[in-house]
Amino acid sequence: MTQLLEDREKKQWRVSLLGGGFKDTRAGGEVGKVSPLVRPDSQGRSQRSAVHGAGMDRCFVASPRFNLIGNLQIYWRICEETYLQSEHRQYYKRLVEPLAKVYSYIIEYQARVICHLSIAQLSRAWQNVAGWNDWDNKAAEIDKLSKDCSGCIVHLNEGEIKERWNCQLQEIQQSRTILGEIRGILERGGRQTQRIYEDQKERALLEDLASDYEGYKNFNRPKVEGTCEWFFDDDRFRKWRDSNTSSLLWVSAGPGCGKSVLSRALIDDHRLSTNVTTSTVCHFFFKDGDERRMHSTNALCAILHQLFTQNPAGGLIGNALPRHKNYGEKLTQNFSELWRTLLECVRSSDTGEVVCILDALDECDKSSRKELINKLKDFYYQPHHLAHSSSKLKFLITSRPYDHLEANFGNFPTTKYLRFDGDDKSADIGREIHLVIDERVNTVMGSFNADDRRKISQRLKSMENRTYLWLYLIFDIIEENLSRYGKRSSVESLLSDIPSQVSEAYEKILSRSQDEVQTDILLRITLTAARPLTLDEANVALTLALQKQRFASYAAVESELWPRDNFRSIVKNLCGLFISVYDSKLSFIHQTAREFLTNPQRQGKWEGRLNMPKSHSTMSLVCLHYLLLPDLATPVQNSPGSQERSFFPYAAVHWPSHHISQEDVLADRSRKDARALCNVVGKAMVWAPNYFEPRWISWQNWTDLALASYLGLRLVVEDILAKEKIDVNAQGGEYGTALQAASFQGHKEIVEMLLDKGADVNVQGGDYGTALQAASREGYKEIVEMLLDKGADVNTQGGYYGTALQAASARGHKEVVEMLLDKGADVNAQGGWEEAEKLFVQVMETRKPKLGADHPDTLMSMANLASTYRNQGRWEEAEKLEVQVMETRKAKLGADHPSTLTSMANLASTLWNQGRWGEAEKLFVQVMETRKAKLGADHPSTLTSMANLAFTWNSQGRHEDALALMQDCVEARQRVLGPEHPDTLSPLATVSEWSS
Repeated sequence: MTQLLEDREKKQWRVSLLGGGFKDTRAGGEVGKVSPLVRPDSQGRSQRSAVHGAGMDRCFVASPRFNLIGNLQIYWRICEETYLQSEHRQYYKRLVEPLAKVYSYIIEYQARVICHLSIAQLSRAWQNVAGWNDWDNKAAEIDKLSKDCSGCIVHLNEGEIKERWNCQLQEIQQSRTILGEIRGILERGGRQTQRIYEDQKERALLEDLASDYEGYKNFNRPKVEGTCEWFFDDDRFRKWRDSNTSSLLWVSAGPGCGKSVLSRALIDDHRLSTNVTTSTVCHFFFKDGDERRMHSTNALCAILHQLFTQNPAGGLIGNALPRHKNYGEKLTQNFSELWRTLLECVRSSDTGEVVCILDALDECDKSSRKELINKLKDFYYQPHHLAHSSSKLKFLITSRPYDHLEANFGNFPTTKYLRFDGDDKSADIGREIHLVIDERVNTVMGSFNADDRRKISQRLKSMENRTYLWLYLIFDIIEENLSRYGKRSSVESLLSDIPSQVSEAYEKILSRSQDEVQTDILLRITLTAARPLTLDEANVALTLALQKQRFASYAAVESELWPRDNFRSIVKNLCGLFISVYDSKLSFIHQTAREFLTNPQRQGKWEGRLNMPKSHSTMSLVCLHYLLLPDLATPVQNSPGSQERSFFPYAAVHWPSHHISQEDVLADRSRKDARALCNVVGKAMVWAPNYFEPRWISWQNWTDLALASYLGLRLVVEDILAKEKIDVNAQGGEYGTALQAASFQGHKEIVEMLLDKGADVNVQGGDYGTALQAASREGYKEIVEMLLDKGADVNTQGGYYGTALQAASARGHKEVVEMLLDKGADVNAQGGWEEAEKLFVQVMETRKPKLGADHPDTLMSMANLASTYRNQGRWEEAEKLEVQVMETRKAKLGADHPSTLTSMANLASTLWNQGRWGEAEKLFVQVMETRKAKLGADHPSTLTSMANLAFTWNSQGRHEDALALMQDCVEARQRVLGPEHPDTLSPLATVSEWSS
């Protein structure tokens, strides 16, 4: 009964009253009374709601008549012990029959109470209105029967009985008090445990979101006092900053005009908001060439990390925890989920104004940038997103004034978007550059007399094409040559040496190198590195690149390294200011430095000197030679402090991309080395774990051909096919065959080579069944067309999606869907369960001995097999596997792990399909309540569980409960997904059907 009351407490009726929530918990009045609340809606209509809640039920159970029943029960039990179990019991036989009648009425009364609390809320209220449960009369009847029983006994022992009665009542009350205290202690302990658990989850989430965004900002020089005022005082900036609505400001300017310095100043000087107490400022600085700073997901992770850590109430992080539980570390790569999390945070009542500054958007990866701009456009085009929130989301974005960016931002609504072209402020910027010149001349040339300093300042101010970058480079050149210009007579010589262009400054800086070969190689390494290399990594890479003959061992490499403490100065001596070392990582001073080196039209000794394919060749050789060292050990086996170990993670992960990015002529020189690294029982065992494990791919059972095909190593594939006796259709690994691996990765030329060598387009195996399904999943149109032309069966069934058409449809590849339909794809294909069953059995039986029966991959294959059984209606076989999967996951992962809950829901579905609704209900309730607690009441997985439970109740005949729960599901999905979402429309149709 206590449990029923707690359930009812959660389901109290709530009515919106004058914008606030009203919950009926009134204690007064009779059970059967209904309190109407009338409130006009927005159209002026009256809304009448019969309000009756669990609070009234609780008062009813605590009422005198209910306590009377309990007290009588205790009283007559004492009388029973006194009279009917004593040696004089033969004198009280006439008490037995009326006492049994009292007991029967008490049991009936209590049963009615339980039934009353168990039925649907609306039915309960209606029963009370109709008077079906006449509680007062029933209680009075029990009281009368009790008094009749009293006439059957002699009251000689009345005093003793009452004393025992009072003692027992006191003991019960004391026990309830003690139990209440114990329960309170347990609840407090549970809350503390939950808090610790939540802290651990929050810490894990913050660790995954974390990046050095503060360091990315501080890499840029702080502004000189008095500068940037041209922007701070501009009406457009002030209008955007002071606006009470969400809006976007795009600030564009040419290279070297100080955009990043301005961005830093806006943050450091707290210029982005007029009310710092209600605003949260977040920032991210993009950087081309640094894979940690090139993607929109990097920016969103940084923004969310700043939002969560700056939120004083600490509640915002709860918006991300359910998603982190579902996706784990992969959440950081899921743009859609990160964006949804940001919007939920912005709409939260805990959030005021959120200001995000994104610097150098033009250096963001192209596809990633497009995705971000589209989301921003959707957000600012749809003001109703924030209709129910007082929060504001503002973006300030800086970039170069590229046409494609101007076209994208030009489509934004004018009420939400402002354009600020810094090039229009060139005169103001020029005047502020004069301030910087004066400040720098006085600082750097303090030993010169005032007249000389004035001459130098005037000369610098008179030069055209002045930018902050140019000025920064100029003063680096001056500082490096001050010793040459110590005399007054040498000032003119100094002035004549000042470059007038940034490119001239770059030439002058690099020309100071005393070892042109080493400078050239270090520039190649820095240019093509997938991310900024650390000093230790660059030390190893440069040492390997300079070695004409291969090193024989690790020890030989180590003996040739520059001393660790000196390598920073080596970098400066070789490249000067051109390569900056910040936080022990190497990067170019500016994006224009990268463009300078790769300029298609060579203008000088260094400008246009490098090209990307040849530079990739340098890095490819470095990585290959490193990984092929005969005594190479994995990082786990290396000592933690060794320098050579530091380059291992980079080489292991990035060698394939460097190898395939070079020209064929250059790649041909190292094809044997690349082939050696593709030996899955040889050198691949050294580097492959670092490459594949972060991608959650199991590679151990692959063939050499499949590995090379997956990586896109065309020349290696060519060698294996031409020189080695192999089966081109050999099976192994997640992608089954080399053809499926190449198709999945989109390597068109390798697919063509494999087909020419007899690869079977219809061979089945691997996660996606066929190469056609793999290519269709990824949307590779040319490969799909090639496979179809070679006779691929468009309706072959099996694999993860069942058919190629289902794979393309699931991933939204419209053109591929059209191609498949043109080739006769069956839109009604149902799955090919027999073929799938064979494959899943094979996978499961292979994984069990290799990985163990309780390995996650083994359990996944068991779950897939169970799903196949379900789809064939083989319920008992499915149930057996699902129970095993559920219990194993529960033991290994915990009862509230997402995978455990998924297997529990699958088992409930199987039970439901067998008509075992009671068993299914228990599981569905557990899944729903756990997901509600862990993910939130509005999480899609929670709502799916809610719908499943509603269907179960409907099957049990509990139609009113089912309808009420499904209505709750519809309302939640309308809030979360929108009214037109398919997952909203489906339960809405069910509600309509059940209501009729």
